[in-house]
Amino acid sequence: MGKITLFTVLLTILGFAGFSQQKDFSALVELAVTIPVQQTKTIEQLSEYIAAHAETTPDRLRMIYTWLAGNINYDVERLRTRKHFKNDEEKIARLLADRKGVCEDYALVFVAVCKRLQIPAYLVVGYTRQAGEIGSLPHGWCAAQSDNEWYLFDPTWAAGYVGEDGFQRRFSARYFMVQPQKMAATHMPFDPMFQFVSHPLTAAAFISGEMEQRAGFFNYRDSLKVYEIQDDISRGEAVARRIENNGTGHSLIREQLKYVKMEAKLNKEQQRLNQLTEVSELFKSGIEQYNRFIQYRNRRFRPVKSDDELRLMVAIPYDYVQKAKTILGSIDMRDTQVTETVTVFKQSLTEFEGKVREQQRFIQSYLPKSMAARNQMLTR
Repeated sequence: MGKITLFTVLLTILGFAGFSQQKDFSALVELAVTIPVQQTKTIEQLSEYIAAHAETTPDRLRMIYTWLAGNINYDVERLRTRKHFKNDEEKIARLLADRKGVCEDYALVFVAVCKRLQIPAYLVVGYTRQAGEIGSLPHGWCAAQSDNEWYLFDPTWAAGYVGEDGFQRRFSARYFMVQPQKMAATHMPFDPMFQFVSHPLTAAAFISGEMEQRAGFFNYRDSLKVYEIQDDISRGEAVARRIENNGTGHSLIREQLKYVKMEAKLNKEQQRLNQLTEVSELFKSGIEQYNRFIQYRNRRFRPVKSDDELRLMVAIPYDYVQKAKTILGSIDMRDTQVTETVTVFKQSLTEFEGKVREQQRFIQSYLPKSMAARNQMLTR
């Protein structure tokens, strides 16, 4: 960015310093927009710089927001081509390297820096209203917690707008640390939990503009606690239920719901695959341990092992079988193909378990006997 452009941006952003009558933020804002490029190559560097120059959570949030809005250009070309990246880490890395991105990228960086600074934060995905019209594309913004209260931020809209001549930078403080009730005028999350209110706005109310129509009581704080500890499958299913319950009266909502359900389905399939792979590995290990014992028995237990070692040799394959059976019992059986595979595994494990128990019974009978009786048992 050239000196003239930087000066212009600074003049615009310094208006942000008047956001509060209680504190002069001009120095902090200027510092945020002029963070040295070499300190913004990674999330770690950017976070360390902000932590070193801002002490309170609001000030750190202000620096993140201001840096993004003042330095990152909206990637109009990517919006047009819909280029995809393999994961969030790659999106973040590209934004930091290229100094441009789409709304999701702005929000991902914001959230990543927050988390690095131990500030609870979420990426929020939804749709928006501008000039009385619902936007044609999904949008991403962010939420962060300060003093146990949730606030919303949109660094993308804060950076400027896309016009006929491409991206035009126009900094705005309007979307910094916005109270949830106020943000609902323009931003509607697909998942109503991310409205952060006890009586969420319904999708129908947001779409129609009748903002007084709200759902019944919703304990979003408890839901957030559950959300944090859920696995990907349970979380996806819960998100889908909340989206459906809040209304699906727009194509963007239906597309998101379809995506969430598909992702949950794929996660389930991956979980089942992982479980079956683990069962297979346990079965294989059990067979290896069993064969090792049989070979040792065929050598008439030479070289000599202690009684405890003999017990362990037949206990290990049995333990492998029990672990495999436990995993099989936890697999979702609603998929016909999975049911067939699980049935085959169960039959094979049952057969193998019988062989292992036979050897356990042999050891139980063998160990109490005298050396002469033991030798006689081994020569039968």
